[in-house]
Amino acid sequence: MSRFIIFALLGLILLGLDFAINAHARIGERFYIPKNNTKIYSAPSVSAPVVMRLNKGDRVIEWRRQGSWVKIGLLGGRVGKDGWVQVSRLVSDSKGKRKIEIEKDQAGQFRLPAPDSGPGQGADRSENVRPREPATGRRACPGHPDRRFKVKVRIDIPPTRIHRSRSSAELTKATFHGPRSRVLGLTAPDLTIETNGAYATEPTDTGYCFWVEGIDVTLRYRSMDIYVASNYKRGSCNHRVILQHEKKHVRAARTNLERYAPKIRFALTSLLIPKGRSPVAVASPEDGEREMQRLFAKLLKPVYADMHVALRTSQGELDTPQAYRRTYRLCKRW
Repeated sequence: MSRFIIFALLGLILLGLDFAINAHARIGERFYIPKNNTKIYSAPSVSAPVVMRLNKGDRVIEWRRQGSWVKIGLLGGRVGKDGWVQVSRLVSDSKGKRKIEIEKDQAGQFRLPAPDSGPGQGADRSENVRPREPATGRRACPGHPDRRFKVKVRIDIPPTRIHRSRSSAELTKATFHGPRSRVLGLTAPDLTIETNGAYATEPTDTGYCFWVEGIDVTLRYRSMDIYVASNYKRGSCNHRVILQHEKKHVRAARTNLERYAPKIRFALTSLLIPKGRSPVAVASPEDGEREMQRLFAKLLKPVYADMHVALRTSQGELDTPQAYRRTYRLCKRW
């Protein structure tokens, strides 16, 4: 067995936020459709049902990548289902590249980023964020110092499910890791981040006074699945070693969320958020909510980006050639 194959045996991880082996995946990257009548599928396969068709110039955002397939959502205020398209059918929109927007609304739908106003907007850090001027201007609103502003960040991780129904060949094919590799185990968490605000308003002669009562953020793994190749019987040395390695990836994913929960909470204590003691004037409650959604996304974007990099780093430390050699030596036959 070649050294390359030994190194690639264990510990591959496929994550819903590009913590995967595919180095080209860019969660939040924007693309446009170069041709009319481009098919969008319900799954990463041309044999899957077509959920919609897009035309030349339509803009999309990447949610996930699997091999040569990209899971996309619609931009530009359009409504439609998320779906899968081959990356060869997309052209990168450099103006929106690597813009991370992974917030969901109360109905469980992704909140898509607002259209760019020009190059470089996606690089703004939280300290440079300025809320957009309300339609009615910043007229004086009476404060409510008794109204406490609360930020809650919750971590929701389900029990790990272990699957033994796929062979090594099937796992290798699922990871698109190349013809010379042999995948014996992988971990596939599915992370979502839900942000919900609680708002309050008071009517005025010209509009409303608006403030934020609180913000709830949930870091949720919808699933935390480990796959162990069915080539090895349950209880065997190989099965035990593969499972132990994949559980290290699960612990790293959990630790990363626990580490960044306080940083998310701190970002949302920004003075830019209007609170009960300092309301702002808006034309309507809906205008205020939309403005806060944009502000929350900008405040959280650098934290999410750092969290993403930290997780990729911690997962990579588990999958070094040295770690593979140590794992390989624990059992006699592979």
